[in-house]
Amino acid sequence: VGTSRKQFRRADKWLKNRFDEIKEPPEELFTILTRFQNEPVSNHIKIIESYPHTQKHLINQFKKYLGITPKVYHRILRFNEILKMIHNEEHISWTAITYNCGYTDQSHFIKDFKHFSGFNPEEFIDFNFHRKQPNFFPLDRRG
Repeated sequence: VGTSRKQFRRADKWLKNRFDEIKEPPEELFTILTRFQNEPVSNHIKIIESYPHTQKHLINQFKKYLGITPKVYHRILRFNEILKMIHNEEHISWTAITYNCGYTDQSHFIKDFKHFSGFNPEEFIDFNFHRKQPNFFPLDRRG
């Protein structure tokens, strides 16, 4: 019994040492997140550059409070923006979307699109997934 109690005390001490009392993200992180959500995805690089601390500090803050990096967060927001842009559209200009969402080239756009949806953009449209909810992530219906 004494050994178990000792082990629980040791585990309790270890957990308390790792516990961060400060649960609220700093104000500058809230500012960055708000700007990410309210400004066009093409402004995200400028938003990151406006962060008052180092880029490494921003990355650490994102990982600590969101569990992902700013780059991943940006990619998620950008993909959601794409879904909104193509929602129920009859004629889609992938080139315009690529440019408006800040991709450097179409292959990078296609790679990101497939990463998040599981389909290339044309397959996504062929299956009429763009007619679903704008943030709908389809399941592979091909089996």
